[in-house]
Amino acid sequence: MNRVLIVDDDVNLQKRLSEILEKEGYQTISAGNGKVGLSKIQANVADVVLLDFMLPDIDGITVMQSLKKSNPELKTPIIMITAYKGIKNVIHAMKLGAYDYLIKPFDNDELILTVKKAMRTHYLEKKVVLLQNRLNEHLLEEKKIGISPAIKKVLKQVSLISPTNMNVIIQGKSGTGKEVFANLIHKKSQRGRNSAAFAERKTGRHSAACQ
Repeated sequence: MNRVLIVDDDVNLQKRLSEILEKEGYQTISAGNGKVGLSKIQANVADVVLLDFMLPDIDGITVMQSLKKSNPELKTPIIMITAYKGIKNVIHAMKLGAYDYLIKPFDNDELILTVKKAMRTHYLEKKVVLLQNRLNEHLLEEKKIGISPAIKKVLKQVSLISPTNMNVIIQGKSGTGKEVFANLIHKKSQRGRNSAAFAERKTGRHSAACQ
């Protein structure tokens, strides 16, 4: 379930925001001051953060500055909440990495739309990181195999075979890397691309046997 962290010292506003978001299917977590909110953001407990600019201990700018210093690669979208007179400070917070802002008083639809957009952004960023990691794994695997003309020919065959539903038999002497090529075929296949999301499935498009 997608989680939203609400950082606000106004208990009534916390309750109102929680009710609105939970009706939309989100799970909510609350923090009553900036220091607690900061620790929860750093602990990555939520997918999106609603951060009130005015807090009893540290303000939104201080929270954003601390995050930028301690975790500059943080991907969690942070939506600032402020009164109209605080808009300049929120723009400053956005320069420090805040995703968007809401000006009080805001209506329910505006809140829901902004959170949905932030959730979508967070999902896409995580997907990009996942795909990049998988690409790096493939490149590393191929680098381990080598780049000789013979290996290039085999890699070309791997690329041709992987998208098909053909059964594959890999033959060779012990120590020649049969397991490496079997893993490479699996990773490049449809089954390999979906294995993380559908690990419980027992069937696949390839069967690689080493003899």
